[in-house]
Amino acid sequence: MNAAVFDCFFLTIEDAWRAAEAQQIVVGADGRPRLQYCYYDGSLTDISLPYLIQVSSERFVEFFSHNSLPIPGKIAISQNGHVAFNDMPADVVDEICRYRATYKLAESVHFDTYFVDPLLALNVAKQRNRVFCGHPTIDGLQICYYRGELPAHDLDNLIHLELDDFEDFFMRSRLRIPENIQIPDGLEPELQSAVRQAIAKAVESVKQRRAMLTGQLANKAKAMRPGAVGKRPRMFILGNRLTTVMQYSAKGIAQAFADLGWKTLFHIEANDMEGSNVVDMLERYIEFAPHACFFVNNQSNGFLHDDVINLLWWQDLMPQLKNRQLLTWREQDFNFSISPQFDRYLADCGARQVERLHFAFDEAVFHPQVSGERAERVVFVGSSYLPVVNFANAQHCQAIDALLAVMERGGTFDEATIAGIAGAAGLGYEFVFWKLLHYVIRDHAVHWLCQTHAGLAVDVYGRYWEQDEAIAPYYRGELSHGQSVAEVYRNARYALVCHPFEINSQRLAEVAACGCIPLVYDCRDIAEYPHWDQHCLFFKTAADLHQILEQRLQPLRAPQAMAAHFTYRAAACHISNSAGLSRLLALAGPSREVAAPLLPERLGERMLLICDDEDTWQICQNRLNANLAALAQHRPELYQTLLPAWAGLDAKISLGLPIDDEFWRVVLTVEANEVYRLNRIDRLEHSRVIADNTRTMIRENTCCYALAGIGAGYELVSVFHATERPIAEMAEFEVPLYLVESRSDMWLLNLLLHDFAPLFAARRLLIYHGNDAAKCLEAEFARFEAALPDVVFNLDPSAAFGANAIYQRLVDARQHRAERHADNLRQVADYYALIDIDTWRDKFNEERRGELRVMGFISRFSSFLKYCMRDWLDGFERCGAQIHWCSEAENHYLSTIEHLIDDINRFKPDLILTIDHFRHEYAGIPDTLPFVNWIQDMLPSIRCNDVPPGLYDLNFVFARRWLSFNALPVYRDYPLQFLPLGFNDSQYHPLDDTTEDCDLLLVSHLEAPGKTLEPLRDPTLDLILHGGEVELMRRGVISLEQLRELYSVLERHCAGMTMAGFEEFCTLHTDKTTHDFRQLFKAHGYELSDEIIDILVCLKGNRLHFDYLNRMKYWPLDLLSRAFPHLCIRVYGKNWDAYPAFARFAQGVAENGTALNQIMNRARICLNANPGVTLHMRALEIIAAGRFMLSRQMIYDGSSLRDFFDSDAAVLYADESDLLAKVDYYINNPEQRQRIAAHALRSLAEHLSYRTLAGQVMAAAVQRFTASGGQ
Repeated sequence: MNAAVFDCFFLTIEDAWRAAEAQQIVVGADGRPRLQYCYYDGSLTDISLPYLIQVSSERFVEFFSHNSLPIPGKIAISQNGHVAFNDMPADVVDEICRYRATYKLAESVHFDTYFVDPLLALNVAKQRNRVFCGHPTIDGLQICYYRGELPAHDLDNLIHLELDDFEDFFMRSRLRIPENIQIPDGLEPELQSAVRQAIAKAVESVKQRRAMLTGQLANKAKAMRPGAVGKRPRMFILGNRLTTVMQYSAKGIAQAFADLGWKTLFHIEANDMEGSNVVDMLERYIEFAPHACFFVNNQSNGFLHDDVINLLWWQDLMPQLKNRQLLTWREQDFNFSISPQFDRYLADCGARQVERLHFAFDEAVFHPQVSGERAERVVFVGSSYLPVVNFANAQHCQAIDALLAVMERGGTFDEATIAGIAGAAGLGYEFVFWKLLHYVIRDHAVHWLCQTHAGLAVDVYGRYWEQDEAIAPYYRGELSHGQSVAEVYRNARYALVCHPFEINSQRLAEVAACGCIPLVYDCRDIAEYPHWDQHCLFFKTAADLHQILEQRLQPLRAPQAMAAHFTYRAAACHISNSAGLSRLLALAGPSREVAAPLLPERLGERMLLICDDEDTWQICQNRLNANLAALAQHRPELYQTLLPAWAGLDAKISLGLPIDDEFWRVVLTVEANEVYRLNRIDRLEHSRVIADNTRTMIRENTCCYALAGIGAGYELVSVFHATERPIAEMAEFEVPLYLVESRSDMWLLNLLLHDFAPLFAARRLLIYHGNDAAKCLEAEFARFEAALPDVVFNLDPSAAFGANAIYQRLVDARQHRAERHADNLRQVADYYALIDIDTWRDKFNEERRGELRVMGFISRFSSFLKYCMRDWLDGFERCGAQIHWCSEAENHYLSTIEHLIDDINRFKPDLILTIDHFRHEYAGIPDTLPFVNWIQDMLPSIRCNDVPPGLYDLNFVFARRWLSFNALPVYRDYPLQFLPLGFNDSQYHPLDDTTEDCDLLLVSHLEAPGKTLEPLRDPTLDLILHGGEVELMRRGVISLEQLRELYSVLERHCAGMTMAGFEEFCTLHTDKTTHDFRQLFKAHGYELSDEIIDILVCLKGNRLHFDYLNRMKYWPLDLLSRAFPHLCIRVYGKNWDAYPAFARFAQGVAENGTALNQIMNRARICLNANPGVTLHMRALEIIAAGRFMLSRQMIYDGSSLRDFFDSDAAVLYADESDLLAKVDYYINNPEQRQRIAAHALRSLAEHLSYRTLAGQVMAAAVQRFTASGGQ
């Protein structure tokens, strides 16, 4: 025989390659022709010929012992250009065969693997190894994933997958995730470890992301109400490849319902490389939108809408039933079971009425043969129950002996009998009933058959029978379910059917359908009807079976006559009648789908919107109209661009019914080509990312997003809402959103899906479209105050200017910003290094003030400080200086040190003004540039400052008592100076012909109740914890309950105080330490550490401090509203409406400037209620407006009105009773109010204009530089 017709092992790759290329045919062990396998010993290769496989000669036996590849019959040896073929040694073949004979699938050494070496992946993929999939008889084809490059090939189990794509690939793929990682031994150990960790991390991430997506999809599915029936009702049927019977039952039911007029979706693995991915299943379920579902052995109802009909067919004792735990059942759940045994379990699990539904068979597979004689043989198809028995266990053996004794005498296996046997053996009833009884009935019935076959041929098929010596001679191997089994039944006279308590088994149905005579173990004494007495032959004992076979008995009626009872069509009809499915079929008719042109009068007839119903279509049309109006109003340029583009667009937009107000099926077709389909998984993944970022990135660090494409708009809407108002106390602060979208068709789609009016009105949504999109985005990224995106969503992978381009612009912008900042720092330092003190002294001389350049730096998100800076700069301008205000130009910008240095380099200021910040807080400002810090708040950075000011640092305080800080060594050389607040008469001034319509006005903000002690007074309120409290709780220093106890002590202590008493208690100063606080808590049994005391005392940002600020503002209102209930009181500011006692007075927030001036001019009395100083900016605004003001006389007035205003200009009340008396008097004496207000205005103009204050600053600079001489 020519050696080339054998599978060969070549000692050189060259010989093997030539042989493989020849593609010679051999006849395999199964008798079928195939290509020759060419194995070789040598290096791995990238040759993709599937029958060319590298095998190491050193591991030859091991290699072939662990796979089912043909063992080569020849060894090919090349000598002197000639190839000689020698027989493979018989002992080698025998050793391999012996191992293969004992090989168990669960012991497989092969796993789905990720290969770092692509050549090894190619070689392993060619072997077509089988992997264990958790099922005793059903395995899978090994999948070989690889990184790197390989030539083109036809191996379906060889899949290219780079590690960077690993997670995204497996989020939706149904392919099994690799269990093993194959790394070349040559790689360094550190690199091997890094690769393994990276893949393990990716696998874990896939599992976590799948779990989250499963939850999201399940919620979507549960919210999805079944839509209109349309032409056919829809049924979703779930199968599983790793089942021996269930998958065929599900498939058969799917076909039967399809024949009855249903549209069915049978969801099962497509091949032996796929596994279970619930994400994929749920996505397909939602896309299909069924009216009914069908499950075998699985109560999957958690993701079903209440209106979806759920059909459950129980065929096996699944853990859900076996545990007998109450399950959650729906009104639309309908249970069917094959046996009364399962009915009892279902009842214990809380199921309602259970219908009987016997096993069914596939008529296309199981049917009688058309012609030909049946062989005189008896067959049995089914596996032995040997694996469930432990013959070394005496209890098992005792129970088996007792069961066998009952069987041999023809006894009845009722519940009492089995319970007695189980009890005597000390075994559980369930184990004896479901395991040992099945072993006895099946295995020993087959024994009887083999012993008493009466001359008939006997064939036994299945698993494990070769392990039984009595049956092994009759064992013919395994059969795959379906045609192979049917052929055996069609060619045999008899078939053994043995079940311990059921007559109507699947095996009976398949045997009868093929016309074979069923030999049925007679359990009619306990089995449910029908028994088919005239269609079957029954045996109870070995003698009964022998008599049937010896006499070649025949049933009274043909077996196939009962087959009609077991068809899938009969099963589907029974299910339909029991669950009332016929009503859905009756609803079938013309589709309710609506397809009509959009705005035909404006866009023509070629723009078509297709919806599942008319209501949805009309809602979308109305939304489009509203969005077009908003677009024209807020984004006219985009509006003018889109309209002509739409006019020539031939498009169809198809939308399904919304689920929870979100469309789940969105398809856009242009010129008959599908150009967009909503990627639901990406959508949910993006939702997860947004939600995670919302939890972890807060306040100034709120995540910033860029969208490459608009997609279906859901990401845009989500990030817009997720980034709204990240800082509660900075309501104006906004986070920018970058959107790049130039496609007119995608804009049209989105205007149908969403209400974009709020988005179009928001300036923080930065839209880039058209040819200049890239250029404009680059310009925006170049701005120092512009936030750069943290996340880029790729919603249009095909876009010319897409996510990768945006990301590159982002990287470039960071680099360019850094370079520009470095250049600015260098240029600023060089510029100011050339200016000496004599030059500065000259610059600040009064006669040269017109040349002075003054720059103010403050955030637009500060409260009244930005207005103070505005007015301060106005004062310098009135003195003749050139001014520049460095601040955010928009609410979606945030000033940075880069922005400040850039403005310094551009403007070249001679003086920088700041409020509440020292020079050393801004890296890069030269020490020789005159710098003013006007301290108006005792921030920690102010109180704890330990950096001495320099020659060019001019530090002022607005509260005279803060000059006490000059006692500190840090201010020894350059002490703090006093600079009171001023007013701006361009903003605040008396108005003529203004009608007074308010008795009492207060303009001030309150803190949110949860930040104060208010929750201790009102238990319905929750504490809003500040950073210090959270940190102590995180470290376990104190619990929330303990914190509330301490605050309760404070609240009770302060509850009965007067205003003056409360001020005294809360004010810390040089003569008052925390001693009083310690004593207070000690008296209540608390010894507190310093860090706990630090959060209790009245320091800025603490809870007591917020409570003090609030109470000193609303205390007078509470008194006055009670004493004078008819007084017209109005309050402007934040959070007043959050306090029920004052909500009726709340008017919202008043805009500083002209609007506030008008409000003040209409009030008879304006309260000045600042808790810390009477000479406050609000007091000066009231006086500048020409209004009468009433202020409290403070014990510790940080900056007193009395320093500038006498009693004829500023009225102060001493205590609560004085407040009531003065309000009563001045309300009724308008002339006195007017006299005092006019006198105050004259004093204000003389001493506290911002022009005067600017002059004081410049004078201080001159004095500093003059006093310093030539320093």
